[in-house]
Amino acid sequence: MRAEAGDRDIDAASAAEDTAVPTLLTFDLGGQTYGIDVRGVLEVLEPQRVTRLPSGGSGTIGLIDLRGRAITVMDLARLLGVASPTADDETRIVVLRSSTARDGATAHLAFHAERVRDVWHPDPAAVEALNPSAARPLAAVPMAHGHEAAIGGSSNHEADAGVASDPAARHHPTIRLTGVARRDGAVILVLDVSGLFEPHNPADVA
Repeated sequence: MRAEAGDRDIDAASAAEDTAVPTLLTFDLGGQTYGIDVRGVLEVLEPQRVTRLPSGGSGTIGLIDLRGRAITVMDLARLLGVASPTADDETRIVVLRSSTARDGATAHLAFHAERVRDVWHPDPAAVEALNPSAARPLAAVPMAHGHEAAIGGSSNHEADAGVASDPAARHHPTIRLTGVARRDGAVILVLDVSGLFEPHNPADVA
């Protein structure tokens, strides 16, 4: 089921004028609140069944069905080195989008969040940005190449045993800590998750 109210907030924020401090989708994972640029978020989903993948890589949980397309669900908690979320009424699936494909097409990935808080427009004074050279790469683990494929159509996705079992078909996704924000006395870590998409297989894009 799609989280309609959250999607309206995401769409409105994505259409807003670009600023030096991006509008953030804030969410909790492992007891910490994080923020990511809302322009990289497609939508927020309520929990749904995840199809586990054989040999999908330790950074990959499995696949979800998003309107007929199989979307890879990343183990973001493992990538960040925090406890994995326990499914409950507040758990959500955040679907990311990226237009970094060579042909300009859009690729998608997803991850679980303990709780999605809101879309936040921070005051620049509330965010301490890190210089690009100082932005901290966070630990990453291997995952299989490819992000999505049409269900019942192309086999160019992680469920293809030939891709999943080939070490050369894996990459190490990178998440970068780009800033620290403060909100109502709480610390929000600002992440750049675009590195989750690179490198990727151009055959596996929408």
